[in-house]
Amino acid sequence: MNTIFRFSLLLVLVAGWSKSAIAQYIEPTYYNDFRLTSLTVPVYEIIPAGPPRDGIPAIDHPQFTEAAQADFLTNTDEVVGVFVNGVAKAYPVRILGYHEVVNDKVGNTSVAVTFNPLCASAMAYKAQANKQALAFGTSGLVLNSNTLFYDKQTESLWSQASGEAISGPAAGMKMEMLPTAYLTWGEWRQKFPESLVMTTETGHQRNYACVPYETTSNRLLFPVNQVDKRLPLKEKVIGVEVDGHFKAYPHAMLANGKKMLTEDEFNGKKIHIQFNNVSKTALVTDAEGNLIPSATMYWFAWFAFHPQTEVHGLMSPNQAMSMTFLSSSMP
Repeated sequence: MNTIFRFSLLLVLVAGWSKSAIAQYIEPTYYNDFRLTSLTVPVYEIIPAGPPRDGIPAIDHPQFTEAAQADFLTNTDEVVGVFVNGVAKAYPVRILGYHEVVNDKVGNTSVAVTFNPLCASAMAYKAQANKQALAFGTSGLVLNSNTLFYDKQTESLWSQASGEAISGPAAGMKMEMLPTAYLTWGEWRQKFPESLVMTTETGHQRNYACVPYETTSNRLLFPVNQVDKRLPLKEKVIGVEVDGHFKAYPHAMLANGKKMLTEDEFNGKKIHIQFNNVSKTALVTDAEGNLIPSATMYWFAWFAFHPQTEVHGLMSPNQAMSMTFLSSSMP
């Protein structure tokens, strides 16, 4: 064996070992027992949040009662309201906080109602991909400090904030967002007096009398891939998508006087936002008063998933504003 051949063989062996060694550290095959395949995001952006797979149990068999019988709620309790197929349902936030996802069915439509305390994000999706109904569980993983759920049919990982699958057989697919509202129970019941409401009979033993996560800290527990200084990281916004275009409506920029109504036209669609400055809740509708799909969450989370977003009330993408200025500028 001549010197040149031995040197070439050594290079091949070293290159092969290096590729294997690097893959072992920066491209792990499994996170929380999930095999990561067909990733649409860099693997290093997926972070174990602490709980194991299903460590936060989903609600698979929600029980409901009529609004008049919901004596376990007060008018100031927050709910995620969903309206689909002519049926209104309310999901109390202090129950969602312990479970983060409810697998439900409204008529023939499979629905996933989700809530993530880290991003204060609430939204509901039509739980379907390739005409297959899906049911979800919690993965114990986060992306941009936002929950990654997994579907029990294909074990693909789905982003709560975007409704897109980022790993697995469903990677690249996106679920349809449903019309929702983040309101107090009193506000939701006034608009939908015939609404059903999810009860505390979840099949799990939890103290549903209190919200499990409450913090006033402005710090993020997990890193995000990018931030934008136009708004404070944890300014609450209402995110709206119209035909692939995105816009954020910061709470601090919404009308909160006697009218409490912000009217806007975005990408050809009329948007009305009825904002309650006391409860910090909002109802997002079209000009006829019909609920439209929207997402409530912190600014950092909305921007991380929608970096091309417009911001209502800001003239320039480089215009940084402080919470003090925002609050004092309102009528």
